[in-house]
Amino acid sequence: FTHPIYKYYKNEYNVGFAGNVLNCFEKACNQFIWILPDNDFIDFDLFEKLFLKLRTEYKELDCIFLTVKRKDLWGNEELVTMTEIKSLNDLYSSYIVPFVLLSNSIVLRKSIPTEEIRSRLKNNAFIQTALLSMNLIDAKKFKVFDDPIIAYNIEYNGRFSPVDCNKSMHEVLFFLSKYFAINVKHYDYKEF
Repeated sequence: FTHPIYKYYKNEYNVGFAGNVLNCFEKACNQFIWILPDNDFIDFDLFEKLFLKLRTEYKELDCIFLTVKRKDLWGNEELVTMTEIKSLNDLYSSYIVPFVLLSNSIVLRKSIPTEEIRSRLKNNAFIQTALLSMNLIDAKKFKVFDDPIIAYNIEYNGRFSPVDCNKSMHEVLFFLSKYFAINVKHYDYKEF
């Protein structure tokens, strides 16, 4: 499928979530990459504002962290945002679990070798965190987009078990600890 603005790719067979994210990452060809989960809702008025900033003020940035409006299981609303950071090590050394925050970020696209990520994390539910982190390994310019462009509801639908999520997160953190100052034990949860 070709279009003057959009490119659409269809895998020949089901490659799973991680395979799909890897394929999208490898086929991306514009300046920025935004890997957006299917359960997030975009405020398109704010998206227009962000798009204009990407073309003007933000075009020299390595990463834009997006503010997220989320609703918990009890209907309570909160904003999830980040303070300004100077490096990805700042993110990983904080008490913020970076998985959602990196999934909801727009990253300057660089060419990175994906073979090791593909072989080590081929079935990992958080592979996008590894890809985006490796893409930002030498990044210096970060910005937070303060308007809540993304909204999502926390829901438990049984798609991922807590044990599998915890295992996937630790696999990604262990992989990234070779490149970033990550204390994997810092992110440990109680034993299941």
